[in-house]
Amino acid sequence: MDLNVTTTKSSWVFWILFALTGALLLLQSPWVEILLGVIVIFIGIHRLAWELERNRTGKEKESVQEALSEIMECLREEWEHVKEVESRYENRFFQMDKRRADLEERVATLQKETDNKIENNYRELVRRILELDNKMNDVARAFLTKPPRSGRKKA
Repeated sequence: MDLNVTTTKSSWVFWILFALTGALLLLQSPWVEILLGVIVIFIGIHRLAWELERNRTGKEKESVQEALSEIMECLREEWEHVKEVESRYENRFFQMDKRRADLEERVATLQKETDNKIENNYRELVRRILELDNKMNDVARAFLTKPPRSGRKKA
């Protein structure tokens, strides 16, 4: 048997009065009224206990909800912190990758410049070697074709 009554904050007062009414009926004489009074007393006490339990569980529910909301707020704050840290590290990795790419480009440019300088120096040295070789060949030819110019006479 479920007695659904619209309850308010003072519904426990109603159930106390309900139980007292049952007690008054019990004090009057005929046995049907006594049985009816006992039933009313039990219903009143049951509903009073139910109201007290509901109030207690309501307060516990509120405290649990407050604790859960605090936990959720802490989790939101931590999540924001994690997102901020992730953003910082992502930006940091981006900057480091950008610097690495710039350094690689600079190294490649310096490598090309160095290779060009080495190649130009090599060509210049080969050209000088060929000039010196040509001069040496000219001197050797001139030496072999002309008689020596010494002031001494052969004896």
